[in-house]
Amino acid sequence: MLLRETGFLFILTLTSAPSVQALTINIDFLEDGEPFHYASATAGGSDVAYAPGTTVGGGLFEQAVSAAAQSWEALIGDAATLSVSVGWAPLTGSTLAVATQSSIRNNASDGWVGDIRFDDGYTWFADPTPLQNEEYAVPETLRYDMGGGEMITGLSFSGAAGAAYGAFDLFSVSLHEFGHLLGFTSIGNDEFDDGEIDILSGKFAGATLSLYGTGHMDPDDPRTSEALMVPAIASGERRLISQADLAVTTQLGGFSDVKWEGVRAAGRSGTTVVPLPATVLGLGGGLAALSLLSRRRRRP
Repeated sequence: MLLRETGFLFILTLTSAPSVQALTINIDFLEDGEPFHYASATAGGSDVAYAPGTTVGGGLFEQAVSAAAQSWEALIGDAATLSVSVGWAPLTGSTLAVATQSSIRNNASDGWVGDIRFDDGYTWFADPTPLQNEEYAVPETLRYDMGGGEMITGLSFSGAAGAAYGAFDLFSVSLHEFGHLLGFTSIGNDEFDDGEIDILSGKFAGATLSLYGTGHMDPDDPRTSEALMVPAIASGERRLISQADLAVTTQLGGFSDVKWEGVRAAGRSGTTVVPLPATVLGLGGGLAALSLLSRRRRRP
């Protein structure tokens, strides 16, 4: 789930996908009245082809969601298939989006299904070039040694201008919700009860990262407060997948072939970025929802 927030910026650079088939995310874009795969709901409010009247930026809904899926596919080399139905649906409270899945996977090679529902009551930024960051003036990268060597713990962009100013970034929210469906969820994972996770293998084995009970990265730890998977995002902000986000998602999701080099410091051209929050909404996990909150951005 993703929540509204005001604030900061992170970046991720995508590398070209490997020639061998790896993670595949199949997306079924729903139109008005079509049922979601798993949630007991139907798409409504807007046909996906047109999106809500509050969508700005000139891009397409499908562009932002597909770019987010491709970003995760570029970072995970394991053979696995996720099938997702995506559409607009009225959500309660201050929820921006919510992800649901049919079951908890213990084997990353199994196919599984899920849904992502976006609330059409907010102003959304549909970026026509979601893998570039020209709408955001200030890139920021956080780096910390969490016990397994220095890692990128946050990638974001702030200083939104034009259509991106004051709107919630569809690309960032899509990245976040796909993260839940790929494993970053409190459902069935005791680590969220403990409030931390020890990374057991891979490039950053030995790292310990703080978690938040609703299926998120801990927003109160200043070292990871700007990670993609914290429970809130602000308007006028973009966030990308950091190495911290990737480490937790792949361990909980059971993935082992991780493309760490695909996550790079925040920049402008040719990178995907996540901005700082202006008006804050929260991100959720498993069955996730975004809710409105106002929290101050913490600096390291």
